[in-house]
Amino acid sequence: MTLIVTVRPVPVGTTPFTVRTEIPFDGVATSPHWTGERLVTGVDHLTTTRDGVAAIDVHTVVTGDDETILYRGHGRSGPAGLREGVTFETASERLGWLNHTVAIGVGALDGNQLTIELYQID
Repeated sequence: MTLIVTVRPVPVGTTPFTVRTEIPFDGVATSPHWTGERLVTGVDHLTTTRDGVAAIDVHTVVTGDDETILYRGHGRSGPAGLREGVTFETASERLGWLNHTVAIGVGALDGNQLTIELYQID
């Protein structure tokens, strides 16, 4: 699956624990498992350490063709880009195999456009 989303960072600021940023996003997802593009919406909950490494907790919804996929990712972002482990949840019988799937996401940010490639782990 490939996601191309526009991010809109909302700085929360320095909390007693870390620097916090909420990042709502929307865009499209494509995959060989369906035809065309599907709508993507969600939010990244980002906490950044003093050395610039960000911990990512992402909640994503992919919708289209009367199917909804929930995507949950956890990972890190730094100078090498974004890396996250991803799990899925869906009620779709056709895509039910996703409920037992783990994927790795590799992403890059260009301005406010984030592109993430997801690779299924077998």
